[in-house]
Amino acid sequence: MENALVDTMRRRLKAIAQIVRTEELRKREDNKPIMRSSDQSDGNRAKMIKRIAVRISRALDKAYADFGLNRNNRDDQFKLVMFLACAKYGVRRAGHPRVWTSKKLIRLRDAVRQIRSLEKKVTETEACRRLSKGKGANGRYKDMHSATLRRVLQRAKKIQKPRR
Repeated sequence: MENALVDTMRRRLKAIAQIVRTEELRKREDNKPIMRSSDQSDGNRAKMIKRIAVRISRALDKAYADFGLNRNNRDDQFKLVMFLACAKYGVRRAGHPRVWTSKKLIRLRDAVRQIRSLEKKVTETEACRRLSKGKGANGRYKDMHSATLRRVLQRAKKIQKPRR
């Protein structure tokens, strides 16, 4: 038994083929040049559509197998569409990601070093936690999560201070 999704794709391909045929007939009536080559007949077009449907079917079979889903289960069909949509378009939050320039990275690194120089036993994680609470650096990092500051600090430690 064929999957409903493959049947839907076949119906859509047939509809597209019908639209192409109708458009070609209209162009013939208007004495405009036909876009397809003369060696393509309706039989060749049907074979091409069938090949496309087989390729789509194989691709779907592989996708269902890779995700471990059942092809005939409606819930699994929905899951596959969601997986493929997330893979194609990603799951991102709204807005432009924050850009950390080298100047900002150096500022963060220096702020952490300043907190650690005041108290020797403070770890980098604790320094980032204090910065996120608004203590130190004039409250510049108050609205940021400490985990974000810690992650960005790793990048900041890799860059060299600019020479003056």
